[in-house]
Amino acid sequence: MTVALSRMGKGYAAPLRVENLDTFPHSVVFTKDPDYILFGFATGLNLLGSEINDIACLADKKAWVPLLRTNSVSRHPTIGSVY
Repeated sequence: MTVALSRMGKGYAAPLRVENLDTFPHSVVFTKDPDYILFGFATGLNLLGSEINDIACLADKKAWVPLLRTNSVSRHPTIGSVY
């Protein structure tokens, strides 16, 4: 993953939870640079235009590689996602 981030000129990878209609990086971050570990609440609109206020990675989105979920069924409510 660090090689891929470097090749793309990006600083971190984090899930983009489109299944939750999110438009921001989730707070689970993969990076080798601690400057990208910046968490707080994302406020704004989701993909349906509804207001949101959720925990997120607040690092610069230009440095972000979105990870997309590949499984459609979770076998466990919190540890069942595959990115």
